[in-house]
Amino acid sequence: MNGPNGYSRLDRLELDLEKLVGVVQQLAGQVGVLAGHVGLLTDHAQATNAFLLQTAEAQLKLAAAQNETEDRLNALIKIVDGLIRNPPAPGT
Repeated sequence: MNGPNGYSRLDRLELDLEKLVGVVQQLAGQVGVLAGHVGLLTDHAQATNAFLLQTAEAQLKLAAAQNETEDRLNALIKIVDGLIRNPPAPGT
């Protein structure tokens, strides 16, 4: 028995199934593209994490160097302050 558009129920089901297969194939292709993008994002995230670790290590080294510089500067200040407050006796 044909419907109003001249197609039987089976014909309509076959057409709808063909359309569905086409849509599924398109979605599968898009999923593949998305998977590729996720892979790139993962690679970039790993590179960013490595860079952040290097930056953190450099900041720790810089902080240590600043502490050492501060300690040496404080020692120099003490020496100069001692020389100003208690200058050596002339001829010493």
